Amino acid sequence: MAEIDNFLNEILEKRGSDLHFIAGDPPRIRQFGDLMPLRPEKLTADYVK
Repeated sequence: MAEIDNFLNEILEKRGSDLHFIAGDPPRIRQFGDLMPLRPEKLTADYVK
């Protein structure tokens, strides 16, 4: 399974909607109207290319 599929499955499990990838920040989802970190690790610039 591709890494993006893992993120999308986590969004569904947590009843989130949007997925935000920003270099230097952890991946975030919109959950019940608020942006929440999905994982604690910060994303690198190479990862979000």
